Amino acid sequence: MIGIDFKRKYYPLVLVLFVAGYMGAIFLNRYFDWLAMLTAGMVSLVILYGSSNLNRFFQPLPSPKWRIVLKYVLLLFVMEIVAIVVVAIVYPDALLSFRNTTMAARSTGLDVPLIERIWIAATLLVSLVGEEVGMASISIPLIQLLSHTRLRKFAWPIINVLGCVLFALMHLPHYHFNWIYPVIVGLTRYPITASWRSANTLRSGIYVHWISDAALIIGTLI
Repeated sequence: MIGIDFKRKYYPLVLVLFVAGYMGAIFLNRYFDWLAMLTAGMVSLVILYGSSNLNRFFQPLPSPKWRIVLKYVLLLFVMEIVAIVVVAIVYPDALLSFRNTTMAARSTGLDVPLIERIWIAATLLVSLVGEEVGMASISIPLIQLLSHTRLRKFAWPIINVLGCVLFALMHLPHYHFNWIYPVIVGLTRYPITASWRSANTLRSGIYVHWISDAALIIGTLI
């Protein structure tokens, strides 16, 4: 996946598409917002790497297939628990405000038919795939560029950390600009992106992301 060369001259266009996809996810209605990032990310990968190479980003997990996923899921949960405990000690009132956030309201207490709840759960799954593809479309080219510099040994962690910061900022609107939860989301982004490197496929990040957000997804069906 990392070994595929990309068309560098189109990277600025990909950044524009990323912003457009994000804005679509924020401002489009619920019938289309879940497709915005996925569409932008897929188009970006095709622009940069060509349609013939698209399948290489979604190749099957290496054997043993689920060991990598479980490893990074556990790391994510440990980081999340530590972050929540720290927040609970330093700023306990922040945890009490979670039920008033957009994401919490969307996932719980829905007075709607079951079929609509299933629809919401399905769109959440797709939107998480979109986040992975979107982040990959801007992160992987930067990793490739840094891999040809003196910072090549640190290319992955540098871009991963920058991606965590960006991911946290992207989630600010979802949490009514309450910075506590976006920080936690940003921190726990690190294992998701790191799994790409170990598995050499975006599938690992998608699976880790799905499992980490399982409570949110299941909550739409309860």
